[in-house]
Formats: sequence, C-alpha cells, structure tokens
Amino acid sequence: MRNVYPNYKFRLLNKSIPLVIYKNIGITYIFIPMKIGLRIKATRELRGLSQGELARRIGVSQPAASDWENCRSEPTVENLRALAVELDLWFEWLVTGRGTRDYDPNQPQPPEFRTAPPLPADERDLQAAYRKLTPARREALLDFLKRWG
Repeated sequence: MRNVYPNYKFRLLNKSIPLVIYKNIGITYIFIPMKIGLRIKATRELRGLSQGELARRIGVSQPAASDWENCRSEPTVENLRALAVELDLWFEWLVTGRGTRDYDPNQPQPPEFRTAPPLPADERDLQAAYRKLTPARREALLDFLKRWG
C-alpha cells in the first residue's frame, strides 16, 4: 500500500493536518494522524467543556491542560486515565488514536482500558450534579451525607 494522495490536507481546529490515504484491493483507508493534544482538545470541545473546567474535574491546573492541548507536554498515565474517564473515551484511542473514540460498554473492547465498571444511571446523575457544584458546596454536601448516613 502507498499513500495515494500525499498532498491532501484536513482542517481540524483551524489547523491543517495531512491525510494519509491508502488503497488496497479496492478498499480505501483514510488515516488522520493526530497528536494526543489534538485528541484531547477536539474531544473537550465536542463535550462542551472549557480547559479550566476539564482541568478542575481531573485535578490539574488550567495551564497544564493547555500545555497538553498545545503539545508542549504530555499527561501522565494517571492523568490520561482520568481524561479517558472524564471525557468518556477509550484509553487506547486517547493514547494512540487507534480504535473507536467514544466509550460504549456494549462495544467489544478489552476491559482493561476502563478503570471501573460503568455506573448505574442514577449514580451518573448524582455524579453529574456533584461536578457542577462549587468546591464549598461539595464540601458541605459531603459533610451532610456523612452526618446523615
């Protein structure tokens, strides 16, 4: 196989990215080589999160998230795992770009790429509501639940 159209470009996030297009036995394969930072940024924007909100959710500073997205540094394995869970991605896709992007528990993928089994719907709703709270309200809610339970 050889790159059939070596000069084709793809626009993503206002950047021109070369396409790698292969033809083999009548099948055309299109690969979009992306660095990990572009995968993080594209998915974060798709999910409607700001850099600051994503950074807060995974417990890092906003400049750290910016450095990842601009390919000035790479996240640690722990941060990659947190990103995969927070953005609801397959770990393999986040790290390598291979496989499917969005996590689907019904999709046949090796289970080791997820850090925990999927939560029931009511627990996901609670988690989503908790994530919207300010740090002070989170602390107050946790104190209340400890006293109540």
